[in-house]
Amino acid sequence: RGESWGLPYMEAMAMGLPTLGTKWGGNLEFMNMSNSFLIDLEGFSEVPADYYRADPFYRGHKWAEPSVNHLRFLMRLVYKNQDYAQEKGMKARRDMERDWSMRSAAGKVEERLMEVKSKAFSTGRRSSSHKKPAIVWSAPVFDPSGYADEARNFVLALERSGKVELKLRAIRWSNLTTELRPDVFRKLRSLTENQIESNYANVLHIFPTYYQRDP
Repeated sequence: RGESWGLPYMEAMAMGLPTLGTKWGGNLEFMNMSNSFLIDLEGFSEVPADYYRADPFYRGHKWAEPSVNHLRFLMRLVYKNQDYAQEKGMKARRDMERDWSMRSAAGKVEERLMEVKSKAFSTGRRSSSHKKPAIVWSAPVFDPSGYADEARNFVLALERSGKVELKLRAIRWSNLTTELRPDVFRKLRSLTENQIESNYANVLHIFPTYYQRDP
């Protein structure tokens, strides 16, 4: 009914699978009629109270009502036309490899940081001690979750690029800790020890209900 991004969709498409998703929400940043099967909407409705009582972030929001009939149609289409579905799945894989690999996504972050740095620090009103854009990335990188895995890959890709000054601020969602390769763990830990005092972009790579102000 509503995805802020839709990582499961993206993972399925990266595997070349024919992927069905609602024609609304953040997933439309990478899903389109040429690379996926998009489900029509019947309208929008208020998020039920049961959801926002458990998570107040959803209070006052609306979500999509996907068409069950159109979903049935698309599922039958995929089943009865498997060659066509596979072609679309492979198109999705090519799109993911070209536009949404970790390297490509890190490049988008770098470009945006350069824009921010140019606007904020080249006017003469403010000065920066950083020769490169500086970023503090806050994420649950040591937790066993999809957000954590995504954040780890982003952070490591940015660090490898050498185009940004990077500090990692590790936050915790749970008492569980994922198992990482020793070299990955050491690299992430070393990034938490970097010092960036001022004039940086702060990225909160967490679920919205965990947003916090930068201390």
